[in-house]
Amino acid sequence: MPVEYKRGREGRWLNDHIQLCAQALCLEEYLPHLAPLSHGYLFYFGSRRREQVLFLPELRQKTLESIQLALALAREPRPPAPLQGKTARRCRDCSLLPICLPEEVRALQEQQERGNATKSLLEIF
Repeated sequence: MPVEYKRGREGRWLNDHIQLCAQALCLEEYLPHLAPLSHGYLFYFGSRRREQVLFLPELRQKTLESIQLALALAREPRPPAPLQGKTARRCRDCSLLPICLPEEVRALQEQQERGNATKSLLEIF
């Protein structure tokens, strides 16, 4: 049975549920003699709470869709742009922050845009 431990508190989004369900799908694929898993648990150290997650067909479908999206993004020649606006707040606690570097990417994009604008102005004159 998959159990996922999280540092923070429980949030109001599905990413933790999808991650746990993906682990269940991996276990089911790796151990085909195992009956389909019905549930797993998320434990949040921040709130000291354990949550049971049922692997309902809707969650399994959403997980498969997320896996397909991740594969499609991985095939792209360039990584996706950093999150903008309110969704950018998610980056703060993301475990991929040291790899993704959204602030640094934004700064480089702004620098390139300023460089292109300067280049365009030079072409005019």
